Amino acid sequence: MVVYYDDDSGYYKNTNPQAASPAPHPLQPFYANAADGSNVGALETKMFRPTLVYIPNDTSDITLIVEHGETSGDGAAWSNVTAQRGGALPDFSTMSDETGYTNIEWTQGTLEVNVGEVGNGALTNIMGTRRVKADSAADIDGTDLPIFAAPGNTDQKQFSNELRWAGSFSDRWEATLGLYYFKQDIGYREARYQRELNVPDPDVIVLQGTINAGDVTITGVEVDFVALISDSFSINASYGWQDGEYDSVNAAFAGFLGSELPRLAPTNYNVGFSWDIPVGSGMFNVIVNHSFRESHPYDDANQQHFDDQRRTNASLNWFSSDDAWNVSLYGKNLEDEANWGNLTSIAGLWVAGPMKKGRVLGLEINYRR
Repeated sequence: MVVYYDDDSGYYKNTNPQAASPAPHPLQPFYANAADGSNVGALETKMFRPTLVYIPNDTSDITLIVEHGETSGDGAAWSNVTAQRGGALPDFSTMSDETGYTNIEWTQGTLEVNVGEVGNGALTNIMGTRRVKADSAADIDGTDLPIFAAPGNTDQKQFSNELRWAGSFSDRWEATLGLYYFKQDIGYREARYQRELNVPDPDVIVLQGTINAGDVTITGVEVDFVALISDSFSINASYGWQDGEYDSVNAAFAGFLGSELPRLAPTNYNVGFSWDIPVGSGMFNVIVNHSFRESHPYDDANQQHFDDQRRTNASLNWFSSDDAWNVSLYGKNLEDEANWGNLTSIAGLWVAGPMKKGRVLGLEINYRR
């Protein structure tokens, strides 16, 4: 049985002490959750996942995993990116008048059956189902101007089944043969953003739409390297290079497209190390990792670009001799770099985006039996 609980009181500071009276603008005649001066980004998550394993004989087993979870709290914390990049608004803060909300509930189940000694191999069937309901609202303009709040909801359900056989035909030949079925139903509705056709418009604030922009070709190279320097110390590194180009462009939307593909970083790399240190009957483990992702456009029109992104994470972990206890002291984004999930121009006047957390320090304790 896995039980998970997380209570985030809100990472981001709201410099707006209180929202103005409702119905201040024809494009936003109401508040979903008006700002009150408290921190934003608060979320509470609860989840439990029981697992049942049945082993009828030495060659077969059946595993049932069920999971149910709920997340509720504030909406995504949007901010005025232009003001933050210019130094007029501190990083990791907003002056939003709309706190918004998030309500997500999901239930899923997986049934896996393994039968050995089927010919010269094993037969496996994995069946899964999942249902998700999500309701949310956020202040897209990221300011104290009540002009662009976007509520939306999603209702999704899916079913999948995989049947495969893995075994050998001879001493030299091994094979995996299988069938996979997947069905999904999604109901999605929002009051306003979807996809990368995301351009400013003075009448509707942001003009968005889902388009078939054209055909593209993406080429790239990725190299991973791991070296075990000793039995207890290893280093790792990776490098990626990507290049994307339009092969053809839909003439109806050519005026909305830039020369670069959205969200495709030209280069990225990662370096790090792991060090195991035996202490008494337990063990300490030190992990340090640094990654880089090059600046690249967010939208199809190439009007907004993500900054270069650098992340340094580190953790000091202790494991008991029986692996029942694990205590971890960790730090994420130690350089405290600001970053945003997307970049949306608000009527061509400023750029807004949902903030991502800066430096996070934490202590995690796990117990397993």
